[in-house]
Amino acid sequence: MCPLAPKRRQQLLHTLSSRSGNAVLGIPYALASLSFCKSFNLDLLKASATLTLAELWLSLGSSHAQSALAPIHGAFPVLLGHGGLELRARAFITEAKCYLADSSFSVSEEPEMVLEPLRQASEDLELLEYHKLAAEAFYLMAIVYDKLGQLDHREAAASSFRKHITAL
Repeated sequence: MCPLAPKRRQQLLHTLSSRSGNAVLGIPYALASLSFCKSFNLDLLKASATLTLAELWLSLGSSHAQSALAPIHGAFPVLLGHGGLELRARAFITEAKCYLADSSFSVSEEPEMVLEPLRQASEDLELLEYHKLAAEAFYLMAIVYDKLGQLDHREAAASSFRKHITAL
């Protein structure tokens, strides 16, 4: 098997599951990828598969936010240490979305738990000029700032969101 095959399979899995609109169909493939990565000590690919699995769980609804958050936190050391900027940014955005989806989490009590990952993601994505994910990060930031009543920050985030949407 070609060394790029597992990475290509992971990219294909992420693309198929996100575009199909049916997260349930992607879960068995994500689990199979995790098992494969464990067998061959492919740490970064395992972390990427874990992130995809967390994204799939989160797409099943807000009741799965905690199920999605735990594996992301377990994969963060590898993602932050060896992952590329896009992978790191996806992890940060997914982490923020997990907190925002969790009904037991209060943005007003711990805003930095959401804002810091979104800031980090937006910085990484602006370096890459990855407009789609950067727009998502800024959109979420604008929502958080709106909930906090910080209108100047909300407008700045909304302006950055518009800039990236226009660039698409």
